[in-house]
Amino acid sequence: LFGEKQDDYLTVLTQIDIPLAIYQYVNNKIVTIFVSDALMEYMGHGITDRETMIEFYNEDMYRYVHPDDRDRIITAARDFATGRSGVYDVVYKEQLPVRTGWSVVHARGYHHNMKDGTRYAIVYYDDVTAARELDRAQEELVNRTFFESLAQYDEAIAIFDTETHELFYANERMRKFVPPPPGYANGVSIEEYLGISVLPFSANEMIERGKFTMMVPEKDKVMIFRASRTEWHGREACVLLLATHEDGQLVDELTALPSLNYLRVHGEKEMKASIPGQ
Repeated sequence: LFGEKQDDYLTVLTQIDIPLAIYQYVNNKIVTIFVSDALMEYMGHGITDRETMIEFYNEDMYRYVHPDDRDRIITAARDFATGRSGVYDVVYKEQLPVRTGWSVVHARGYHHNMKDGTRYAIVYYDDVTAARELDRAQEELVNRTFFESLAQYDEAIAIFDTETHELFYANERMRKFVPPPPGYANGVSIEEYLGISVLPFSANEMIERGKFTMMVPEKDKVMIFRASRTEWHGREACVLLLATHEDGQLVDELTALPSLNYLRVHGEKEMKASIPGQ
């Protein structure tokens, strides 16, 4: 395999405490030519003979891989073997004898080119189940703490997609102050939730302004809103905080003068109310 020092090299690979296998692409087929002791221990399902393990890998190496992941890693392995991708780097679920249920395996491989032009693939396998479970637990803790903080926040909060306006979240105070509309459970826009046809500004303009007023039909009054930017599961989002103040408190904090936007909206409302039939 590796020239004159092949036996010495394989002896080292055999004894190394890392699950690894060596493959060669022959006649449009991936052929297993070596497996380490650690690979048999972690992934052999009782197989202790190297030749038997190699035979198993050549005939049915994906037997214990999760069906949802099988086609994906087969394609990745073929792309790696044929040279379409330079590195084999996949994470997938597989049943391992070290635990019940599904384990998470990270496989990473590279090519080793010989002087005569022969190329071999050396692939290392790592059981990363514990690390993934720890990451998931930490993420769940962060999310739970985040949602608990939002739920207990004194102001009504709504979070929506800055582009599509899809409503991602409304805390309990918001749901009490503005009851969710029909179909809320199936997804609504921020406009549908607030009962308006269109927002007074785009989401980005709201965020730039920081603070503005807007009519809330449910309360039949103009309310103060504050807006800021955030990210919601990888999507750009806007956080709306609704202040439940009385009309007399709708003033500009910088000038201490009545909000001109409030006066405009409130004036339009009064004018419509004064026109017969409106």
